[in-house]
Amino acid sequence: MENHFVDSIYAKTGKRDFIVAELAIDVEKTIELLNGLRDYAKNNKGFLNVSMLKSKKDPEKYYLKYVLWEQKPEVTAKQQMPDREDDNLPF
Repeated sequence: MENHFVDSIYAKTGKRDFIVAELAIDVEKTIELLNGLRDYAKNNKGFLNVSMLKSKKDPEKYYLKYVLWEQKPEVTAKQQMPDREDDNLPF
């Protein structure tokens, strides 16, 4: 698992009560970011999940982050403990 901040999209509180948040997007940096994550997204059904979080110091400020999850291969009991014999186990 790797945490990364999205440094090309900035969020702030909406200026009207019906606007949850406003996003300012640096288009070129965002395109570059997404192109770099194309293979990851392809392995994740085409998606990159991004979370919008509130700043602890200033609740009016938000920031965006994404997490890259690495699929770990499933390990069987036989692979984990190859020297253990299955035949004489009491359970």
